[in-house]
Amino acid sequence: MPRKKGKARKEKSEVLVLCAGETEEKYFRLLSKYFRDEGKTVLDKIKVEIDSDSLSQLELVHKANHEKNKGGYNEVWVVFDEDDGNDLDGAVEWAKKKDINVAYSNIAFEYWLLLHLRDKHKYESVKEMETELTRLLGFEYKKAENLDRVFKKLNAKILEAEDCCDRRYQSYEVEGVLKPSEQKPCSTVHKLVKRLRKWHGC
Repeated sequence: MPRKKGKARKEKSEVLVLCAGETEEKYFRLLSKYFRDEGKTVLDKIKVEIDSDSLSQLELVHKANHEKNKGGYNEVWVVFDEDDGNDLDGAVEWAKKKDINVAYSNIAFEYWLLLHLRDKHKYESVKEMETELTRLLGFEYKKAENLDRVFKKLNAKILEAEDCCDRRYQSYEVEGVLKPSEQKPCSTVHKLVKRLRKWHGC
C-alpha cells in the first residue's frame, strides 16, 4: 500500500471526478484524503462532485463533457453504476469519443467494495451484494451513511481489490464480452483508484 512518507512535492493538476451517487462521491473523497495523507505529491486540485440532477449515465457524461470544455481540467472522470440509468453501453461509448474517463460498475458500486473482502464473481442484485457486505464486514452496511466505518475496514486491502477487479475485467475482454452491460458483475473503478494513487505519489 502507500509507501513511506516524504516531503510533499507540489504538482499542479486539475482533476474532476463526477459521481452519479452519494456513496461513490463519499468513497472517492475518503480515498483521496487517505492517499493525500500517505503520499508525497500535493495536488492543487482534485474535485470530487455528485450530480444528483442527471437522470441517466448519458446525462452525467454530457455534464462532464460540458465541464471539460470549459477548460481547467487535465483529466475528467465519471463514476456511475448500471442501475443509474438505462444506457450503460451508450454512455461508456460516448465518453470514450469525448476523451472522458469512465469508472463504471455493473451491477453496482458495492461490487468494488466486496472485492476488498472476497474474490467472488457471482452476484445477481444490489440487495445480494449489500447483504454480503454486511456479513463480511461484521456490521450493517448502510451505503453512504456509514461509509467512513466501511472505508476504515477496507483501506488496507485496496491493492488486493485492484488486482481482483482487474483480473475480472480482463477476463471479459479475453472472452470477447466487450459491452459493459453484459459484463456482470464487473467494475472499472480500479482504474480511477490507480490514477488517484499516482496523482498523490503513493
